[in-house]
Amino acid sequence: MSKSYYGSELQNLREDKKIRAKEFKEASGNRNIQRMIVNAEMLGSMPRDAQDKVLQCALVTYDLMESLVVLIEENIKNPE
Repeated sequence: MSKSYYGSELQNLREDKKIRAKEFKEASGNRNIQRMIVNAEMLGSMPRDAQDKVLQCALVTYDLMESLVVLIEENIKNPE
């Protein structure tokens, strides 16, 4: 999975929440949405809010990994 995948899933999740909120005028946090596959495991029964948090954490993780790669490359190019 890539950073763009998690970003698009998070965007789809938020758009779906907006649409359902307009349609039902009920709290959408207790309803389930499409199934997500993480490490070949289905997570369809996860509430929307939990899915939102998982996707946000995945994006933060990718940002941290990118930062580490940049720091490692800088240290390789300019050893002290």
